[in-house]
Amino acid sequence: MSVVPEITLVPYTEVEHPRELAGKLHVLANSVRRQLAAEMPYVLERNVNAGVGLRSVNGVRQAMKDDPTFAAFVVVCNGVKIGVATYSQQRLSGKRRWLGLQEGPELANGPLIAGWLGNIDRPKGLLPHVLRAFATIMAANPKLTGKPWTIVRVGHPYVRRCLDDPNNGFGGFEEIGAASDYGRVDGVKTLRLLMVGHHTMESLRG
Repeated sequence: MSVVPEITLVPYTEVEHPRELAGKLHVLANSVRRQLAAEMPYVLERNVNAGVGLRSVNGVRQAMKDDPTFAAFVVVCNGVKIGVATYSQQRLSGKRRWLGLQEGPELANGPLIAGWLGNIDRPKGLLPHVLRAFATIMAANPKLTGKPWTIVRVGHPYVRRCLDDPNNGFGGFEEIGAASDYGRVDGVKTLRLLMVGHHTMESLRG
């Protein structure tokens, strides 16, 4: 019988020792350097060393104070820091039309969720548990509206299965359109899929 891991999401603004967190994130990012280099190179840049990481952590803390629709959390599993999860209220439009003069169609509108987990002290099959905990945290923020969405690299079957799972806390995610380059979202030039949650934030609040 498998033991359900205890997942806690700690807001960056509640971290007591930012410098210690920056050092931990540097180690965690290096533990999955290959994956991050392909999917989230900006994470490696922000955690290239403890000094740069501390500036990043402090910048995120300030951004959270300035924008109630943005937040970053340290993912803690059984008392051990293992990664990061974020949300940010955003609208995603398709390519502009009529020679670029008319805005493209709306593809997604709601909190963009993202995150990464290191490969240190991390049990297998953890993502569904993290997603459920994250959904609960997000539902508690009344400023978030619309449908949660994310983008995932093509050829990542484990993550795709977890997003498709209707019991992941978001009611599952639906693939919207064909695979595309969503570099306009985060600057990463990688072929990815747009996944939009089946439920709105309002319905997740019950």
